[in-house]
Amino acid sequence: MNISDNKVIVLGSILGISGLLTLYLTFKNSSKNKIIQSLEQEVIELKKQKDIFQKEKKQEIENLIHQQNVELENVLKSKATEQTMIQQEMIRLRKRETELENENTSQKEEILNLENNLTNLKNQFSEMMNKLKNVQQDSLQKLRNEKEKEINNLLEENKKLKEELQKLQ
Repeated sequence: MNISDNKVIVLGSILGISGLLTLYLTFKNSSKNKIIQSLEQEVIELKKQKDIFQKEKKQEIENLIHQQNVELENVLKSKATEQTMIQQEMIRLRKRETELENENTSQKEEILNLENNLTNLKNQFSEMMNKLKNVQQDSLQKLRNEKEKEINNLLEENKKLKEELQKLQ
């Protein structure tokens, strides 16, 4: 039992059962009305708090959505810029690749030309060496022939001189 129950018992013994019952009903009705009013006031206050909470949450959600939209937009802009840069780099690299392929083709042609020139030079050198060898052999042969002729002439002359010397003796 609590204190209010003790008070009811004391009052009940003083007022009697009917007075106590009247007092109890009056107290109960007034307490009930106070509780109802208090509960109604709490409900009104809770509804206000709920409305405020819902408005705050709605504003937070709207702010969050807005912030996420801004961030997403920035990411998309960044990605678009990055994609543009990648495309520009790809175009630059394709141009450079084409330049290098053209340069490579040109160098291959130049190498072929140089190889042909080298082959031609080797052939010319070989021909010149053969000609030089032939000229050298011809010159040597001529020189031999001349020397032989000179030797023969000297021998002939020597022979004549010997004959004359024999005649003189």
